[in-house]
Amino acid sequence: MRLIPALAIVVALAAAGCQYSASVSGSNAELNQEAEAVYDDLLAGDDAAIVARMSSENDPQLVARQLPMLREMVGHDSAPDPIVLSSIQATDNSGRTYTVEQSYSHPDRIVVTRNEFVRENDAWRLRGIHLNVEMTGSGMGPGPDTAADAG
Repeated sequence: MRLIPALAIVVALAAAGCQYSASVSGSNAELNQEAEAVYDDLLAGDDAAIVARMSSENDPQLVARQLPMLREMVGHDSAPDPIVLSSIQATDNSGRTYTVEQSYSHPDRIVVTRNEFVRENDAWRLRGIHLNVEMTGSGMGPGPDTAADAG
């Protein structure tokens, strides 16, 4: 009877050992440019180009319905050069991912985008787009308009 509990422990340890996950900081210039192109397409209203980049995990019709709302949040026709805030590459049992956060400083708002890419059939595909918009009103970056505060 002692064999069954010992066998259960061995099976549990073996199953736990099969889980793999590794993450590293590191920038991928090609995928950073791809994220920048996604933002440019969003501003230009090229929803079809964004939908074409999406991974198979996404419903193309649902993505297409969400893009006008995201474009309205950004509210500009052209993108300034982005600043890469962070990037991380991860590998686990389900595959490889790359996430990059970029900041765009528009005249009246800061837009931080987070794009997550997933490796799918030997190609990188876009899994998700996340936007965070901070209205500045100053064109000077995040925070209150210091000229207005001084007067």
